[in-house]
Amino acid sequence: MVSDPYRWLEDQNSPETRAWIDTQNACTQSLLKTLPGSDAIAKRLGELIKVDTIRLPSERGGRYFYSKRAAGQDLFVLYMRRGTGPEEMLMDPASLSADHTTSVNFEGLSDDGKLVAYGVRKGGEDEVSIHFIDTDTRKDISDSLPRARYISGASFKTDKSGFYYSKLTDDGPRAYYHAMGTDAEQDKKIFGDGFASDKILVVGVSEDGRYLLLTVLYGSACEKSEIIFRISREADPSLHRQKPLTPASKEKSRATRCTCKRTGRPRSGAYCPFRLPARRRRIGRKLFPRTIRDWKVFAWWAENHRPVFSQRSFGTESF
Repeated sequence: MVSDPYRWLEDQNSPETRAWIDTQNACTQSLLKTLPGSDAIAKRLGELIKVDTIRLPSERGGRYFYSKRAAGQDLFVLYMRRGTGPEEMLMDPASLSADHTTSVNFEGLSDDGKLVAYGVRKGGEDEVSIHFIDTDTRKDISDSLPRARYISGASFKTDKSGFYYSKLTDDGPRAYYHAMGTDAEQDKKIFGDGFASDKILVVGVSEDGRYLLLTVLYGSACEKSEIIFRISREADPSLHRQKPLTPASKEKSRATRCTCKRTGRPRSGAYCPFRLPARRRRIGRKLFPRTIRDWKVFAWWAENHRPVFSQRSFGTESF
């Protein structure tokens, strides 16, 4: 059990937290103001901070999405640009709070760039609420996700009929599916039961829309991870009529462990896709490149990162 005596500071608006912040600020200023040249240093640092800042863009459907903060602004603003055309503002958080403590960030982009998910964070807290904007009209749509600690933002299906996401709950990380046009309370949990809060669950749809990929990290600096995937019904309908594979954690006696090319000794935790049963090899070849060179690259990656691959049954939601 880890002691957390400062949990009460998570509530930034409580009288106790505000009093603690005021006390700390007073203590800091009482020391800094006695230093010679402190006013000149503060003035110069303020000048250096006030510069135009733009973050790296992401491209979807010929549209570029990025956040930018001008020298005179406190917060980043979300923008879109269609090709080489003029930039279009999608969301300016300045109007969301009078003291400019509410910020926004991108949480997901549809493949055609016509639907954007953005998060709203109040006062620098870990939790955000997720909203959606139609980039053609530049207006919010009715769908939204309530305030929570989201791990993965919206990963849209190619037809934009819904999206997958993961968040940290009281029981641990869980993955969900949201159908557009429905209430978030109806979102279906598709994966995560049994994983405690020390695990990190990342969910996403592959670029071609054929696979749903879930990565389970055993801690932020983990030496073990799992990659779980599900093939879409459109990619191979027969797989949805067959019995799901046994989770990889229960297949140690059935799979052949990889051996290190340098030492020749078995590696703990890595299982070679070349030596798995025929049906698992067939699934693996659907997920990974087929050329010999790319297979060698994947084999090297598997040996060095020690993932465990499996196709699990994680809910009945049709993908």
